Amino acid sequence: MSSIMKNSSAVCTALLCCLALSCTSKLPEGPGPAIRIDDPRAPHATILYDSVVFVDKSLSRPLGQKEIFGWTLGPGQVTKIAVEAQGARRTEGNTIVAVFATFRNRTDYPLQLEGRVQFFDGDKFPIEGPTAWQRIFLPANGVASYKETPTRIDAVHYYTEIRGGR
Repeated sequence: MSSIMKNSSAVCTALLCCLALSCTSKLPEGPGPAIRIDDPRAPHATILYDSVVFVDKSLSRPLGQKEIFGWTLGPGQVTKIAVEAQGARRTEGNTIVAVFATFRNRTDYPLQLEGRVQFFDGDKFPIEGPTAWQRIFLPANGVASYKETPTRIDAVHYYTEIRGGR
């Protein structure tokens, strides 16, 4: 019995020493260096230039899926909103890039979306802040388009964000 007491007191002493040492260490304050996420399990952890991204998970979540005890039932590839087309082109006079996206509502009820665009130059440096959120009305089982133009002429790349209407 005395050996058990000695072992438990030694363990308690070691734990208290570790706790005391961890409390005295200081963490640096302020901003830290940027860390690039490069993980095959998270391929979209970086900005995908010249693309349309849903920032609300509910818009890109598959319809009709039910999970019971870890098994997924129902169609797995049908989402509420589909991006039918997206891209950019120069306006008349070849001066400004116009960004567009066409969405299909795959539900039986009308939806409202909001979109905004961040523009970048040829070096992928942000040249102006994101545009204001613009409302997009999608009729039931219908199609609607969204278009945005930058205020600067040196825009080359874009990043379009779409969220549910608020």
